[in-house]
Amino acid sequence: MSPSEGCRTRIATAFCAALLTVLTAFPPPARAVNTQINIDGFGDRFNEYVWSMTAAGDYLYVGTQNNETGSEVWRYSESSGWWPWSVDGFGDPGNVGVRNFCVWRGHIYAITKNEPAGGEIWRLPVDGAPWLWKQVCEDGFGNPLNRSMRGITVYRDELIVTTYNFIEGGEVWRSPDGTCWERIPSPCLSRPANYAVAVADVLGEHLYVGTWNVRDGCEIWRYAPESGWEDVATEGFGDRTNMAAVSLKTFQGAVYVGTGNMLGGGVQIWRSFDGTTWEQIGPTGLGSRKNNFIWSMAEFEGHLYIGLASMGFFSNAGHDIWRYSDATGLEQITSHGFGDRNNYGCRAIAPYKGDLYFGTANTLWTFFLPAEGCEVWRWDPDLVFAGIYFIPSKLDSWAASPISMPLLFAEINLPCGHDFGRIDFDTVRITRINDRERSIPLLLPWDLDWVHLLAFPMFPVKPWLREGVNFISIEGLMDDGTPFGGTGEIQK
Repeated sequence: MSPSEGCRTRIATAFCAALLTVLTAFPPPARAVNTQINIDGFGDRFNEYVWSMTAAGDYLYVGTQNNETGSEVWRYSESSGWWPWSVDGFGDPGNVGVRNFCVWRGHIYAITKNEPAGGEIWRLPVDGAPWLWKQVCEDGFGNPLNRSMRGITVYRDELIVTTYNFIEGGEVWRSPDGTCWERIPSPCLSRPANYAVAVADVLGEHLYVGTWNVRDGCEIWRYAPESGWEDVATEGFGDRTNMAAVSLKTFQGAVYVGTGNMLGGGVQIWRSFDGTTWEQIGPTGLGSRKNNFIWSMAEFEGHLYIGLASMGFFSNAGHDIWRYSDATGLEQITSHGFGDRNNYGCRAIAPYKGDLYFGTANTLWTFFLPAEGCEVWRWDPDLVFAGIYFIPSKLDSWAASPISMPLLFAEINLPCGHDFGRIDFDTVRITRINDRERSIPLLLPWDLDWVHLLAFPMFPVKPWLREGVNFISIEGLMDDGTPFGGTGEIQK
């Protein structure tokens, strides 16, 4: 390469870096990386939390916390937008929040917090009209001290619900049909120190639950009818300031627990493949002592997504969202509350129709940031680019240069004489990443006369990359059917 060609390549590299920084910071509105899809608080600032969220049938359902007029349920689709699907706490303003949803046997189950009467369970046929909500248990399972239902899951084809009970200890209940309820005896688990059995999920043959225990640190228990209850983690995983197991999720053959910690160095993530041997994932606090709660976890396209809460009483920088897989490790994907510092926590995460949705808590935590109400954000991962760009350094050939992370670029040499404008972009694929055959279609092309870019979605690319040099191959056809392609190197 001549000095002039090298100069042009360096200029083009810098230009592409600047261009893509702008394009990824301000993507097309129709497919933005982060897009708020509701108005703050659904028009009521007292809808402070998106406390729960789930996809069911053709819709996304969101449950709020509202201490003024009672919880609300909103239903969303891209075609119809948002519609209220329950208001005023299902007719009882004492139902201040919908803590969780579960979809089971053709119904959506919603569990509530109701301190005066005891938590409640309501259900609705999937895609059913809003007047079809029906309460399916006694308030607090007949005990008003069960002030809130906390966790809900399905275990051995029975519905499982856990409770908050500050006086007597949290409880675990089950139902074979969603209407008849029986308490699962748990004398060691359900003691006053474990005042909330907060979360529940299933791994293998066992039901796992996690507790709030301010005195001793959180505990993890598991249950099977054949063996009963056994404690599998105690004293906050060795740190009693881990006062709560706030989130619990099974993912890729392991159970993951996210803690709450307001007194120590911040939150922790713990994982176990067998339910008894635990290892910590990532650093304590995930980079900040102000990260007090791991509020939500959800699986999406091969990653576990993790929503944090950061409660600064005198200042607040907004919450973070992280994700984890064995292939990519632990990595941060958003920060600062989607640009709103008063979004201090991500309380709910749900996949819906190929995208991922995040629900925030937005309430008055400082005197300087007035409460605005909860927000729902859609994150479209396709607009995080893995790109391959080409620079015509000669009239009869193509050359290319790499750009460093976080965008992924490969150097690809095309056959001489090919005109970028004559590429049949519908045929362009990434066909191999290192030793893996892949078929990853083109996301979009950019033709800027002297810089040409082929952009691919990063999600299908990044899990197959390894440390050091990687090889990516692309193939495609020209408009006359002539094949083209090549293999280039990128550095991770």
